[in-house]
Amino acid sequence: MPHKNWDNEVRDRELILLIAAGDEQAFTALFRRYATSMGILARKVVQDQAAYQDVMQEVFIKLWLHREELPQVENLPAWLKKVTLNESLMYLRKNAAYDKRLSALALPLAEDEKVSQTIGFKELQQKIRQCIDAMPEQRRTIYELNRVEGLNAKEIADRLNLSHGHVRNSLSAAIKSIRDQLGPLPLVLISLLLPAKF
Repeated sequence: MPHKNWDNEVRDRELILLIAAGDEQAFTALFRRYATSMGILARKVVQDQAAYQDVMQEVFIKLWLHREELPQVENLPAWLKKVTLNESLMYLRKNAAYDKRLSALALPLAEDEKVSQTIGFKELQQKIRQCIDAMPEQRRTIYELNRVEGLNAKEIADRLNLSHGHVRNSLSAAIKSIRDQLGPLPLVLISLLLPAKF
């Protein structure tokens, strides 16, 4: 089935089976289908823009990392809602706002916490930091100017007196090395973790 039809025509069940088999395009289609509605739910619970983005990263990273369990899911929207609520409440717990906000929410905790017993967003960030630290000095500098200071390739080339092509190649190599070391994460998750400005 052509990719262009996935977002509209492929049923959740078909996407689940494709994702369980490691299909990144199916994962991207599912992400497009549910990210907005789950994001609205997370934002209502955590009441903070940056926090809700962290929660959504956790939800979809864990969905991918536990993809082999997806065929057991009967109702995907309900399951995603449960995971999103759980991750939102876990975020509040970790940030000492849990007791105050939970009393006003009256939301159920997810019963199945198996989805949370794996590598989380913070651990992924630490792995990315290790990958960056292991890069050759010039590549690391280029990468950090791009990711930390938000400079695009041309601005970095001008600052470091390098060719634009060299900077673009270095950024691509940096991202590839990070992706290789992180293992098989879909591009949509890499883009969540590593917002680029080329």
